[in-house]
Amino acid sequence: MAPPRVHCLNTGRVALKNGTRLFSSTRTALADPPIHKSSAIEALLGFVGGHGSKTNNSGKFAPMRSNLIPGMPSASSTVNAMNLARRSTRDPSKPVKSLAEEQAANRMKEDLTRQIHRRWKTGDVYAPHDLSGVEMSKWKKRERKSRDVFDMLNYDPIPDYKNFAMLAEYTSPMGRIMHSDETGLRPVNQRKIAKAIRRAIGIGMLPSAYRHPEILNMHGQTRNQASAGRSPGGGASQGY
Repeated sequence: MAPPRVHCLNTGRVALKNGTRLFSSTRTALADPPIHKSSAIEALLGFVGGHGSKTNNSGKFAPMRSNLIPGMPSASSTVNAMNLARRSTRDPSKPVKSLAEEQAANRMKEDLTRQIHRRWKTGDVYAPHDLSGVEMSKWKKRERKSRDVFDMLNYDPIPDYKNFAMLAEYTSPMGRIMHSDETGLRPVNQRKIAKAIRRAIGIGMLPSAYRHPEILNMHGQTRNQASAGRSPGGGASQGY
């Protein structure tokens, strides 16, 4: 009578054989798993190395050659080398051309800026027609005032140079004649009021300083009295 078969021993023997395969030390088993690269990188590597990545019959990518050959550079270093080669082999005339184009664009911007005579402010509303040359030419012309307050009143300030109350309206707190931008007078009447102010200053009717001459005289007398009453030891007089 034959001895009975033990199925447990057969199962253990098969598992032991599969385990030895899992822990194999061959080069094919130790190779890295297949890397899925994009089609662009594969085409570039195929152009550089003379070969492309091939696929097996099962549809999976085969391991890269860089993993099989130790001396071959990696994909990233190859791409960097290609980019560096493209930069070094550029046409030397391109930078000069780009500089000339930039200068031409700057000149065009300057020409357009000179043609914009209207000074836009924040919040201004405009239409595309306002940016045309016809509208810009209107802003180029300086508006000359046809009439001012003296023309409306038919008034000549030169004979009335003694009216210091009126002349004081056209002088600054420092005694200077105001500009026509502040007075709003035409050039002719601006010259007339300036002549009247200078005449009033010349005869002493209008002060040419920031203080009235009488006030300055009073302060001068005070300083003189203080200097006369100083002690022989020498004390500094207090001025105003």
